[in-house]
Amino acid sequence: MADEAAGVLVAYGGLGCAVREPFRAAPTKSGWVKLDGFFEKPCRSQLRNALALLRRCQMVSANGADVEVKTIRDFPASRWMRQFKPLTVGRRLLIVPPWSKASSGRRLRLVIKPGRAFGTGHHPTTCGVLRMVEAEMERRKIDQLLDVGTGSGIIALAARILGAKYVAGIDSDPVAVEEAYENAALNKIDEGVRFSSARLSGIRRKFDLIAANIFASTLIDLAPMLPARLGRDGRLILSGIQPREARKVLKGYPALRCLRMRRERGWVTMLLARRYE
Repeated sequence: MADEAAGVLVAYGGLGCAVREPFRAAPTKSGWVKLDGFFEKPCRSQLRNALALLRRCQMVSANGADVEVKTIRDFPASRWMRQFKPLTVGRRLLIVPPWSKASSGRRLRLVIKPGRAFGTGHHPTTCGVLRMVEAEMERRKIDQLLDVGTGSGIIALAARILGAKYVAGIDSDPVAVEEAYENAALNKIDEGVRFSSARLSGIRRKFDLIAANIFASTLIDLAPMLPARLGRDGRLILSGIQPREARKVLKGYPALRCLRMRRERGWVTMLLARRYE
């Protein structure tokens, strides 16, 4: 539940979060991890309300024994930057932050600046979608891709680098759209890409491949609209799904069948196609 807990802290003013080593103070409970949440200058009411919600959700102990508040002074930027190291994904991608000089003759460099928008490639859902996009583009020709809930734009930009002629990313958060364009500029991609806050219902173009890496509940809500944006032989990649949610998500797409499903660190990514294929 670290991702959900991080969402609570960010909702109450947190700048970001990082999962650390397994939590040792509660030896009778298995599967606990330590989560660091960073705030610039949190007021007491912010922390009090955030911790109250975490307790109600049973993400921390009721007595607060496993919660610690520390003040960090003169936190060096270089330490934060060292958290983001070059990451290899699949057979061809090398994801690097802007300050990294890392390169590989066999891999394609994808520069992603860590920011407020989701997606640096390190989360298992992002990694799972990237692997599946790459594999699908090796199997068949993908000219047009739509990335729903694009975040940093990492999925769309990876597809463009891998050979897609046109990629589009939509996100309801204008900050995500801004950062996605910034990442496109870092990769010197100025053609064949479009990011916007457009609603899915307003998109009329058909796509060879659609990727949606969002919450399972949202994937179910979008089930009437996503298949309608697929071309005749189009494929749909869904992620952001926990194993217990996979069957419910699939049930929401009765016109599609599951071609492939993979698990990555506790998250499910699936590839769907129309049943007549």
